Amino acid sequence: MRVTRLMFASLSILVAVVIFATAGCKSQQFLDSRPIKCETQVKVDKLYTHGVDKESIYVCEGNDVTWKATPGVTFSLDFGGNCPFQTCNISNNQRTGVLNYSSTQPLAVFKYTITINGITKPDYDPHVVGGGG
Repeated sequence: MRVTRLMFASLSILVAVVIFATAGCKSQQFLDSRPIKCETQVKVDKLYTHGVDKESIYVCEGNDVTWKATPGVTFSLDFGGNCPFQTCNISNNQRTGVLNYSSTQPLAVFKYTITINGITKPDYDPHVVGGGG
């Protein structure tokens, strides 16, 4: 009787070891995360490659974004009907965009065209990124 119990215990341990060895614990891989800077100001000048000092900006819910032109520069933005702000008539007269895109919505990229001193250049290709929270 003792031999049977000993064999049963040994067999149980062996089965447990085989199960854990083959299944094991899967290691979890976490993506490297870094803080994102919520931009609140963009400088506008015809000397910048994209017409602005930052080609792409990330905007955060609750933050306003202000486009500031250098002296003597006039500008206007056109989001082409896909605008993340409450008012999309951003220009020298209305320089601040109040975000109207919740951080709980999917991450989205909003391309806009910028006209500086009456000229729209094809190499001006800035973006606003929002959401994804």
